[in-house]
Amino acid sequence: MRSILLIVLMCWCGASVWAVEDDSKNLKYTPISLSALSADWWTELESLSIENKLDYLSLLEQDIKRELKKTSLDENSENAALIPPLIQQLSVQYSKAESATPGIEETKDALVPPETVEQWLAFYNQTYRSERDAALLTEELARLTLLNNERDKAISRQLVDYRRLAEGSKERAVLAVEILRLQLTALISSERMGHLKKRQSYLEKRYKGQQTLLENAITQLKPDPKKRQIWTQQRSVLLEDIKAGSKSLYPLEQGVGYEPDILPLQVRLEALALSAKLANQTITLALIELKTAFDSALEGGNAASSAPQETVLKQWGVQKGKLSAQFNDLFRAMNESSDQMSDTERSQAWAKLQQARQYMHESELREREVERLLKTYRTISGERNGGWKSGLAQTVSWGRSAVAVVGEVLYYPLFSINESPVTLKDLVWVLLVMVIAILISAHTRKALVRFGESKKSISESSLFTIGRILHYIIIVSAVLIGFTTLGIDLSKLALVAGALSVGIGFGLQSIFNNFISGLILLFERPLKVGDLIELESGVRGRIRSINVRSTQVATWDNIDILVPNSEFISGRVTNYTFSDDLRRLHIPFGVAYGSDKELVRKAVLEAAEKVPHTLTNHDHQADVWLINYGDSSLDFELVVWVKGNTLPKRGNPKAIYLWEIETALAQYGVEIPFPQRDLHVRSVDTAIFSSLNPVDNKKNTQS
Repeated sequence: MRSILLIVLMCWCGASVWAVEDDSKNLKYTPISLSALSADWWTELESLSIENKLDYLSLLEQDIKRELKKTSLDENSENAALIPPLIQQLSVQYSKAESATPGIEETKDALVPPETVEQWLAFYNQTYRSERDAALLTEELARLTLLNNERDKAISRQLVDYRRLAEGSKERAVLAVEILRLQLTALISSERMGHLKKRQSYLEKRYKGQQTLLENAITQLKPDPKKRQIWTQQRSVLLEDIKAGSKSLYPLEQGVGYEPDILPLQVRLEALALSAKLANQTITLALIELKTAFDSALEGGNAASSAPQETVLKQWGVQKGKLSAQFNDLFRAMNESSDQMSDTERSQAWAKLQQARQYMHESELREREVERLLKTYRTISGERNGGWKSGLAQTVSWGRSAVAVVGEVLYYPLFSINESPVTLKDLVWVLLVMVIAILISAHTRKALVRFGESKKSISESSLFTIGRILHYIIIVSAVLIGFTTLGIDLSKLALVAGALSVGIGFGLQSIFNNFISGLILLFERPLKVGDLIELESGVRGRIRSINVRSTQVATWDNIDILVPNSEFISGRVTNYTFSDDLRRLHIPFGVAYGSDKELVRKAVLEAAEKVPHTLTNHDHQADVWLINYGDSSLDFELVVWVKGNTLPKRGNPKAIYLWEIETALAQYGVEIPFPQRDLHVRSVDTAIFSSLNPVDNKKNTQS
């Protein structure tokens, strides 16, 4: 029985070995031909195993060498020489696929929860590196995707050119080699992107796990008295170093022993390196003090205020900007004067510059650790203090976070003008300046109106002109301030004005003409607000306002008409109140023939006196003129003087006088004629006459 089982087992193993060997030999491979290159030959690789892919690439390399010899192409040419290394790189990429990336399940055991403040801070740095590496992989994948898209377009264009060439020609073979090179490069890039995506997914999962452990570990941290003693010693050493460094830095910054503003490059480099070192020591001291306070709070002590560390962070933010500016200035100075220095001086100078850069980099790392530990310390201190203090600390934390988010949004660069970034804050500031300017202009004009109402001696038109000019000045000033805020060079506005002149010469000519005409009306003042005018078109009324493009005229019927300003400059305008508001009205009327002229004069002058607009002084007496012998009346004219500005704004003065004239003539019994005609009949038909007088006709018949 055992023999039978042994024989069956040997047969099964042999069959399995035969099946594997048969599967390895069953490789689908289509030979490559440079004269008839298939555009999608590489798709055969997708369904193969790793081992078969390597065999496929080996056969591909042999085919390409054979085709190069067949077409008499040089194997050492630019594209042909690159194909073997590309195939080798692709083989390496396929080999890497066999080593699987560890998953999140395997890494959970490797993530050890921190127990002390020092371990928690180290674990935070690991979490930050995972987040940073995942972000870098995202950027790299985006870059590779862009390159692949461009490469695919290039392959498509070259395949089109390849099909146009004659089959069997050397040019077709050369282009086929170039296409193969691009396709192999694309395969390498795609395979690399696959590895990067797996790595990215792994890092993102790992980061989430680290973040969860980091947040959960806050409440599980334990004090470490031994570490606290070490931090206390480190704090004392740092204080002494900072004190000594400050003494050494002072003469360098003040330029003791050198002429003012003429410090040697070596002295400036020494000062930069020492300043960067002091900044690094200061923020490291803040980190040590914060860790000490954190550990004391864990042990049950009172949570101290975190204000000193917050102050250090703010000071470091200012100092970082100054150090970066000094570093850039000295870097440019080094490049400019490098040829004038000896090798030893140049080496020492670059070493100082590199030392300063290293201190600045370490300070930035310490800054991030202080910010993270400070945020966690606020949470711990809130829990230790409890009650309203915890709520207050949380509220303050939320407020700071909100301010930080708003600050990031406001200072986010939207676009650039003259290489100067324009942020949302700049746009909000410009909008705020314009709103304030409009409000100031509106209130200024209202104040002028109220001043004019209280001072009757000042004309309304003068106040309107002053208000309009102030409005233009305020708005133009706000626009200039807005341009300066956005970084627009005002000296270059001449170019903009030149460009606008071209537009004004075409589409904006009419608008610009009306604008200039409005300015002429305001400054020359041929027309003023309140003037009584009449245009060539027959429009008659009072001017209400003179605007940028048009003038508002109110007719007797209270209809506002907007008249373009250019019409007042180029056309004929009758201004009844230009130099003097006195004007003479001519009111025509007629009476019947035979009426007493003196009686007519008396009645009409009495009627004129009843109208309140009539002037009755010695120089401007009303009068009655006989002007014409009409067909059915004696035509008279009442001539009266009135003040144009006292006439009713919504009434016709002629109608008022005619009303009183008719009343006065009726009282004195003067007849107002109407047209009459006398009809003389020379002959008429008897039948017509009979129909007109039927009674007389009947009497004649009876008789």
